[in-house]
Amino acid sequence: MNSIISWRFGGRPATNHRRQLTNSPAGQQHVPEYLRVDSLRTHDIFEITVSDLAQSFERQVFSIVEYTEFCIRRISVLNPYLEAVIKINPDALTIAKALDDERVSGRPLGSLHGALLGNVVPNDAFTASMLRKAGAVIIGHANMSEWASCRSKLYSTGYSPRGGQTRNPYDLRKGPFGSSSGSAVAVAANLLPLAFGTETDTSIIGPASINGVVGIKPTVGLTSRTGVIPISENMGSVGSFGRTVADAAAGLDAICGADPEDPFTQSPDRRQNSPYSRFLSTSDVLKGARFGRPYKKCWKLTPQCCKFVALELFEALEEAGAEIIDVELPRTLGQGIRPTRHVRLDSTEGPSPNTLPAFPSGQDNLLKIIQSHGLKDETYHSALAHIHKQTRENGLDAALSGYDALMFCDRKGVGQQYAAQAGYPVICIPIGLDDNGMPVSISVQHSAWKEAELVKWSSANCLRGDISTIGFQRDKIRWNAAEAMMLKNGIPVV
Repeated sequence: MNSIISWRFGGRPATNHRRQLTNSPAGQQHVPEYLRVDSLRTHDIFEITVSDLAQSFERQVFSIVEYTEFCIRRISVLNPYLEAVIKINPDALTIAKALDDERVSGRPLGSLHGALLGNVVPNDAFTASMLRKAGAVIIGHANMSEWASCRSKLYSTGYSPRGGQTRNPYDLRKGPFGSSSGSAVAVAANLLPLAFGTETDTSIIGPASINGVVGIKPTVGLTSRTGVIPISENMGSVGSFGRTVADAAAGLDAICGADPEDPFTQSPDRRQNSPYSRFLSTSDVLKGARFGRPYKKCWKLTPQCCKFVALELFEALEEAGAEIIDVELPRTLGQGIRPTRHVRLDSTEGPSPNTLPAFPSGQDNLLKIIQSHGLKDETYHSALAHIHKQTRENGLDAALSGYDALMFCDRKGVGQQYAAQAGYPVICIPIGLDDNGMPVSISVQHSAWKEAELVKWSSANCLRGDISTIGFQRDKIRWNAAEAMMLKNGIPVV
């Protein structure tokens, strides 16, 4: 496992600071004992992957029931600090026992047989039914920003009246981003190996980035939204969270599929290339690859502490034979729309904390949405067509010309919003920690239905146990401020 990056504020880090891996038990050496991941039947399951979990079940190292019980115990210990899980599925152990019986019977098993999941969907949505068919145990409901961050203009991400304030496990004083906050936090904190959430605009990629996990937001229409409370039918998508690209891809494989109740999954343009796990790769594929790095609209605005971490990755990619080339996103999105260059952007938390004090947010956005009655008039359709044209063919498609993918170090979400408005796929991969011990991630973007390309390039950047890989993956949680939470519950999120 990766150790923390050793350099601090100052000049560009030397290239010989490539992070070294530590053994799994040592990955918890800085974690308070009461927060550590315990062994199960003497076997180390810290950061266990979906494939390793399946092998453990197959070899009867431990049963699905035993692992389910472990996850429930860990949630009971950590959730008072994290508030990432709203409710445990009361049938989880019964389902786990049935899956153990299936495994003993020798019947064909699903791709996620016995995997423990968190889910933001309260009923059997189409994706939830697919997870059950894949043999997954849905262990509970994840917390999230109320109404998927549409509660008000200014709000606390990860807060809901029912679930409380979800906290970032890397620093319990900080927010988890949103709106799929609890799903990202649950995976990051080793509560369970996989989780799912929804994204309209950065709601998967944002939490994945700031909580140090892999997030996949697929093309709109690759996964069904039936049973999911929507914000925008043109932008909403159900995606996956995992601690590795392989795990997140396995989650995506389980939920993508055409749904007769969701017309977007019936589009004639739809292209599904699953299983996406077959596109996992090593750094061998990087030789000759060309990656665009949007400069003015993203890289130029990236905080210096994040740039230092990203530069390590870019240097490693170049050593592997890839090219990193600064590109520009066409400046056409705002044509015909009132300029907003004089608007000051402040926030109470998330990627730009402390510029505004926190206060009760009210529900002004939600009330306006209700009062609109879902109006879709000529102005709406004209604006939608304009946004699609400028973010698709005149935006990301144009920027991708001649490149294998675009790479953003984009904690503030500017580049992610292009993909959100275009309905295009994004994968977020963690690459290290900044000087404050907070995760730094890269988001990889491509055109519609190009999830296979994103899995290919993202996994080439990450460690998969092969000596030919780059070796970048998520750094382990140090649980900053955990002791403070023990002494004084309810310290504020900043």
